[in-house]
Parts: sequence; structure tokens; C-alpha cells
Amino acid sequence: MTTLIDAAQFGVAIFAIAALVFVIVKFLEFMKKQEENFKDTIDNHLKEASERLNENTTVSKNLNKTVEELLKYLRYQNGKR
Repeated sequence: MTTLIDAAQFGVAIFAIAALVFVIVKFLEFMKKQEENFKDTIDNHLKEASERLNENTTVSKNLNKTVEELLKYLRYQNGKR
């Protein structure tokens, strides 16, 4: 009788270990997907930030050019008096 109980306990132990391995594998797969999603999100944010920075740089250059032209005009008009 003890052999039957030992065999049943052994079977339950094997099932428990298999279930634990299954859960760990699924968790690792989930974490890998999360890592990929996180990486994609970060890459997307960096790309958008770079685009905005380039746009701001262009606007800033245009603004500087406009201010310089305005200063030249004002200096020229100031000299006419």
C-alpha cells in the first residue's frame, strides 16, 4: 500500500514541478514581450523628441534670421533721421 501512495505522491510531485516550469516559461515569455514593447515605446519617444528638436532648431534659426533682418532695418531707419 505504501508503494501505491509513494507512486501517487511522486506523480503529484512531477506534475507540480511541470506546472512550475510551465508558469516560469510563460512568465519569461511575457517579460520578453514587455521588454520589446518597452523598447518600442522608448524608441518611438526618442524619435518624436528628435523630430521636435529638429523642428525647434529650424524655427529658432528662422527666428534669429528674422530678428537680424529687423535689427538691420531698424538701424537703417534710425540712421535716416
